[in-house]
Amino acid sequence: MKVALLIWNGRNRALLAELLAQENCEIVGAQDDYFDSDVDMYIVDGPALATVRERLAEAKAAAEPLFLPILLIGPRPETMQSATRPWRVIDDVVLRPILKRELQARIRTLLHARGLSLRLRDSVALY
Repeated sequence: MKVALLIWNGRNRALLAELLAQENCEIVGAQDDYFDSDVDMYIVDGPALATVRERLAEAKAAAEPLFLPILLIGPRPETMQSATRPWRVIDDVVLRPILKRELQARIRTLLHARGLSLRLRDSVALY
């Protein structure tokens, strides 16, 4: 599955990339590719959400009726206030400090839901 990391902090981005590699995920590279390729999940932080919220909303709308998960990772509850009405875009939130197992579980769950959505679409298309 393809995952786009919209994480401004380089160290956090590297740690997430390492975790996603363990999950056999392909990480979408250049920023230009974030919205131009078939991304299965977006992982964002507060600063990124504040700047690309509208594009994320457009990506979710374009993917409908498929589920396109967006996970917000932030340092504190105020992260949710960094963008206008983030709950319209965000599907799950992980607040720091983050336990690796919790993050893995949330990523796996969101990717599994995405996979189910894709399989349902494919099975319906057969009929």
